[in-house]
Amino acid sequence: RFRKLFRQGRFAGTYFSAVGQEATTVGPTYGLRDEDIIAPSHREIGANVTKGVPLEVIAAQVFARSNSPDKGKSHPCHYGYRPKGVITPASTVAGQTIVGTGCAMAFRIQKKDNVVLAFFGEGSTARGGWHEALNYAGIYKLPIVYICQTNLWAESVPATLAASITNFSDRAKAYGFPGITIDGN
Repeated sequence: RFRKLFRQGRFAGTYFSAVGQEATTVGPTYGLRDEDIIAPSHREIGANVTKGVPLEVIAAQVFARSNSPDKGKSHPCHYGYRPKGVITPASTVAGQTIVGTGCAMAFRIQKKDNVVLAFFGEGSTARGGWHEALNYAGIYKLPIVYICQTNLWAESVPATLAASITNFSDRAKAYGFPGITIDGN
């Protein structure tokens, strides 16, 4: 419904529905507890719904209403909801991986058994902050899972011009943890 409303011009900004990639957001978040954290990008409406964010809250964020958690100040697809452990994403590419890594370190310091899921697109893997976050997580063996949704484009740059590898999960080895590639479509 949001896709249709966006095409009708019923709300401002851009809208990323992630239709066809629901498995990459719903599957990983299924079974998480409220106190576990997700650090979403802009495609994770499925993760928010699975994590239990009320649809009224998601709609308030899409339509930039004052009763949304961000008081109507963020991008339509920057869903965040603290009571369910959803960090509001930043517009900075890969920014959520840095914040998610910090949350994982906080869990380690507090000796909690919580986990963080950080979502990003393959274009994020070209950002310095992304590399720093994964390097830090690898050194300290943090309780975080990084989920790369490869759609073969980083905004206007095809993946073939952004990296010399085909499977972006191969980058995980450089940081000391395993990486796997699955078809999330």
